[in-house]
This record gives sequence, C-alpha cells and structure tokens, in this order.
Amino acid sequence: MFFHLRYLSVLKYYTVFDLLNDLRDKLRRQWQINILTKRSKELSAILTEENIQFDTQSGAGKGIVLVDATHLEHVPLSFQNPELGVQLLTDKEIFNLKRPLKPSKPKGGFGFLTGLQVGDLVVHLDHGIGRFGVVPREIDGIHREYLEIAYAENDPLVHSDRSGG
Repeated sequence: MFFHLRYLSVLKYYTVFDLLNDLRDKLRRQWQINILTKRSKELSAILTEENIQFDTQSGAGKGIVLVDATHLEHVPLSFQNPELGVQLLTDKEIFNLKRPLKPSKPKGGFGFLTGLQVGDLVVHLDHGIGRFGVVPREIDGIHREYLEIAYAENDPLVHSDRSGG
C-alpha cells in the first residue's frame, strides 16, 4: 500500500510583516504551525509584542508551537501541506532574507528610510529582527540624530549616522 503525502516548500519571507501576516492568516484558517528555531527568545519576544499567541510544547492542537533547535546541528528544510493545514518553519525562511540580484543604492544614501517610522520592525541581515528608532547623540560636541535598532533580549543597539556626513 502506498500513500502520497503532498508537501510543498515554503518561500522565504522578505520582511517581518510578510511573516506576521502569513502567520495571522494561517491561524485564522486553523493551521498547525511548528517553528523550529535557534532564536526562540527573539522570536518569542516578537510574537508576544505582536499579540500572536504561541506555545512552546507540542500537542497543543492548532496554532503556533515554537521548538528550540539550539541542540540540533542540522535543521531540516521547511515544508507545508495546505490540504492538512500544517507547516514547519525554520530560521532559514524567517531570518535569511534574499538579497537583490542587482543591488540598488538609495538616492542620497538614506532613501530607504523614507518609508520607516519610529517603532517599525526591521530586519538586519546579520543581527535579525529589531525595532527601528532615532536617538539624539552628542559626539565630540556635535549634536546629531542616529538610527537605532533595538533587538530583543537587550542585545546591543546598532547606531549609524543619520545625516550621512
């Protein structure tokens, strides 16, 4: 006897908003979503802040279950079955963003910031998901505004010169 189980690959998320919207949509449709992650504290903080309910123990029925994968050397590929309403996500689809084939430089050096607002979630390719902000600083007697990305679990903040000069 043969069984045909149809599982599809999961596309990578380009933004945090894509991930959050997909999770909310699948929760509304009663999916079981298991997230195998080595960054469970960071992901827990984001889901909690965005009021997305999750559990850390399997067997909870439908919904999101975060599974700590720090002990795993190799993490399997993500997959989903729309007919059964099940999905396995891994850090690869959540934290590894695709880079554009032809990198485009924003005009003026900071053109990409025009759509950001203080408090928006952003993804840094090396550091992961954080919250965008702007802070005033005085360095060597010069007052400037600096970009700030605050990461979960009190990770260090990343600052860069907002003025470009």
